[in-house]
Amino acid sequence: FLQATLASALVTLGINYFFVPQYGVVMAAFGTLAAYITMSAVLYFRCQSVYPIPYQWTKVLGMLLITFTIFAAWYFLPMLQIWWIEILLLCGFVGALLTLNVIPKSILQKLLNQRKR
Repeated sequence: FLQATLASALVTLGINYFFVPQYGVVMAAFGTLAAYITMSAVLYFRCQSVYPIPYQWTKVLGMLLITFTIFAAWYFLPMLQIWWIEILLLCGFVGALLTLNVIPKSILQKLLNQRKR
């Protein structure tokens, strides 16, 4: 899928050309992120036209919302940047994934049973 590669290369070159001289290496990193997002989007739409897969977008958006919420809380509230609170945040994240049924309880049971062996 040459189109995806070309599109992501153009995004990378454009962002690097226009923004890196002013904002530096951080914008180069965002350019790389934008290129990967572009490539993923092009490949998604191309592949869906050939072989449609019914993704569960509510779960995907729920995961993203939970991830960004926990990260924003951790980033903007320095009192959460203590190791044991970070462990609690991680446990809360896993609990939220279980609640959304992103991680099915059967898989969790298999993991726990393998650990007991």
